[in-house]
Amino acid sequence: MITGNLFNYAGVRIDGTVVSIRDYNDTKKWKDVIAIAMTKNGEHTFGLRKDGRVLFKGSYYQDGKSHLIETEEWIDIIAIDAGEEFVVALKADGTVVAAGNNEYGQCNTENWTDIIAIAAGYAHTVGLKADGTVVSVGFNENGACNTDKWSNVKEVMATNRTIGIKTDGTIVCAGQNEDGECNTQNWTNIVAVAAGDMHTVGLKADGTVVAVGYNERGECITEKWKNIVNIAAGDRITYGLKADGTVVAAGLFDDVISDTSKWTDVIAIKAAYTSVIGLKSDGSIVSAGFECYMEYDPAEWKLFQNYETIHEERIAAEKRADEQRLAAKKRAEKEREEAERIAKKYRMDRIEVLKKEKSNLESELPKLIGFFKNSKRKDAESRLAAIEAELKKLED
Repeated sequence: MITGNLFNYAGVRIDGTVVSIRDYNDTKKWKDVIAIAMTKNGEHTFGLRKDGRVLFKGSYYQDGKSHLIETEEWIDIIAIDAGEEFVVALKADGTVVAAGNNEYGQCNTENWTDIIAIAAGYAHTVGLKADGTVVSVGFNENGACNTDKWSNVKEVMATNRTIGIKTDGTIVCAGQNEDGECNTQNWTNIVAVAAGDMHTVGLKADGTVVAVGYNERGECITEKWKNIVNIAAGDRITYGLKADGTVVAAGLFDDVISDTSKWTDVIAIKAAYTSVIGLKSDGSIVSAGFECYMEYDPAEWKLFQNYETIHEERIAAEKRADEQRLAAKKRAEKEREEAERIAKKYRMDRIEVLKKEKSNLESELPKLIGFFKNSKRKDAESRLAAIEAELKKLED
């Protein structure tokens, strides 16, 4: 329901509309959206509509030129994710389409089949197959695409590395490991993973949290956390959402840690770079971090009314949307009928005018005899032929 990267966040309201802190892609006009994805630089947002279409209008720059990212022809899409300057989409038949910057081959997914989940890193794309194996394409200088030997994987995510959660609760990781962020081989009972640029965080089934990687700011000091139900990782900072709706944090930015410690009634968190956003049970949001980049109207960010009644709200929103679509359909039908009426009247009026002109010409033809009237007779005969052709077309 919420997503974000760098200095931008976006959310899907219960009625299928979208709100963004930085609306680069005119998302305010979107309707019937069920999921969103944002590029890693936060500049582009993609919307997945309930009819399986992807909403987006924008481009990326490469080699000093602007290149369109085209998704208009995509159909039957069931999931989307976005990398640095590209978007990847999973189709209902298990195939994958991608568009955007393909400098490293990250969009070369045309031969993939039997895919059940996708993830987009900065410059590589990952696909989880139905048999638990994983395929990857794109930038691989750091080994992020070395997933061909993975098996029994149930969930994947991608950043500057690829992370897989296996069915037995262990973790596999490939890619950047300069600070030990892929040293997850001893983890067990993992149910969720979050990744910062230089550290990796794992949520265990018992509500405790483990972390590895860059730790100079204390972002991996999570061993005392308990009753955690959700995790998020930013740049040198880690967040944990507790079962009681409060939030704990570890790492850089004391002001952020202080601000988030005061949050209550939070049901979801999303971190991006040096900021974090929390979704509350009443559908509103709270934020902490670089506030100059986080200016927003709280009224616009009312995604729903009450988490406990969200199902009823969604049904009501869908009902309103159906009523609006029905009203629009009736208006369109009425406009079509009016257009047909006008067209029919024009056709009948035109037929009457042509028949009258034809009658006049036919009465004139016998009079157009003689050398000096040949030219006029030919013009009249030519006009009669044109009238008869037009009448035939109008009367068919």
